Amino acid sequence: MRLPSVAGVMVLLAACSAPDQSPELDAGTRAMMWDVQAAIDDQHFVTALIVIDSALQRVPDRAELYDLKGNVLSDLYRFDEAESAYRRARELDPNAHGIAFAMGNNAFFVSRYRDALAYYETEALLVSHSDTLALGAIWAQTGRVYDRLGVVDSAIAAYETALEYRPSYGQTWAWLAELYEDQGTLEDALACAERAVRLDESEPEFNYLMGRLNYQMGRYTDVESHLLITLSAQPWHVGAHYNMARYLLMQDRKDDAAYYLAETDRLQVLSADIILARFAAQNNPTGADEWLVLAELYGQAGRRAERLEALRIASQLNQ
Repeated sequence: MRLPSVAGVMVLLAACSAPDQSPELDAGTRAMMWDVQAAIDDQHFVTALIVIDSALQRVPDRAELYDLKGNVLSDLYRFDEAESAYRRARELDPNAHGIAFAMGNNAFFVSRYRDALAYYETEALLVSHSDTLALGAIWAQTGRVYDRLGVVDSAIAAYETALEYRPSYGQTWAWLAELYEDQGTLEDALACAERAVRLDESEPEFNYLMGRLNYQMGRYTDVESHLLITLSAQPWHVGAHYNMARYLLMQDRKDDAAYYLAETDRLQVLSADIILARFAAQNNPTGADEWLVLAELYGQAGRRAERLEALRIASQLNQ
């Protein structure tokens, strides 16, 4: 989900005081915006939403406030309401950058892939002459959508376009590597994965990709080191446990492999439960019990930051 930073709120406040826009934010509403940022920083999303609604009562025609409301609603899994807020923001300012992209991300999250493509296309047109970094992100996300739809040629073309705009974005290289892997072109996949790791040597998913590809290609020297980087950062990573077990079995380290196999089984069950719990929270995002169940499962998997966020949301919903 996309959260505004302190810098983002400062940009919002500056925009709201521009002489060619009205109504301007008064001192009380500006103070509210800092309260919103403080609430977001503390992951008090429900509180942030209440303050945003209060600000909208004071200045009901401010696109930036609806955009911010959409961001917070997205973090609360209230995607239909978030889309309504974003739509209102676009009605008020059809040329605002970032809103259609956020709508595309929401549509992607709930598997509305055709809608996501339309939103990304809209965003690309808005920033086509002004922001190459944004275009890199937009085309990368477009590639993901085509990948999910199984349109391989379009996915590759979108990823390559993204890299033309932003060759230093490691995530695009990683997504392209995964696509090549799915197509069985492992040499191309490994080359892309190596680019991703060079751009961010500590990124868990990039190292998992390298470890997995090296194992598949029989290049065993660096398999363990890459997978250990992943597991150090994400001890709940199912795929890293499974591939480590395979590698250790191949090395005839059976006792070590047994541990990773057992963890694979345990975490696989937990991951499936977490997916179901997320769907439950998505279907009833104002239900504290759903968030508490999700928090409990995150805790069992060792995902502390996500557990704490879910607990905070549940606590606010219970107030």
